[in-house]
Amino acid sequence: MIQRKQSLFLLLILLCSLFFIIIDIPLAHIKGVDAKSLLDFGTKYRTSSSGSGNMIKVPEVNHILLYGSLCLTSLLSIFLYKNLDLQQKAVRLIALVSLLGIVLPVSTVFLTKGSDVTVSPVIAILGLPLVFALLALNGIKKDKKLLANMNRIR
Repeated sequence: MIQRKQSLFLLLILLCSLFFIIIDIPLAHIKGVDAKSLLDFGTKYRTSSSGSGNMIKVPEVNHILLYGSLCLTSLLSIFLYKNLDLQQKAVRLIALVSLLGIVLPVSTVFLTKGSDVTVSPVIAILGLPLVFALLALNGIKKDKKLLANMNRIR
């Protein structure tokens, strides 16, 4: 019997990436500067259009596209359960995109202008989609091996 635990892992990737799109995650704080210098994941500060000099948070388009594509790919790969080869390729793409989702924010934190940057431990949750993608790949490989053994017995 085929185990479908990789579908649960793909669903967890979908939920994590939706969480990353919706919630502002504080990655780091630059010491000695006001609260506007907080490095949030997925948002940036911009002056308001009214000219008052107020800073407002604006979602980054790259962030939304990256994790939106991760959501869409994980949702589509859940429904590719009949074609394990294609599902495996899709999960590899998910792992690559989630690795990119780790590298970009971490590089943003370490390339900031301030010299005194305090990194938040919350930055570790950016690795969750990658871990879930690797677990899903492991489940797909087990299913393929089980199917190959079943076909050999026939």
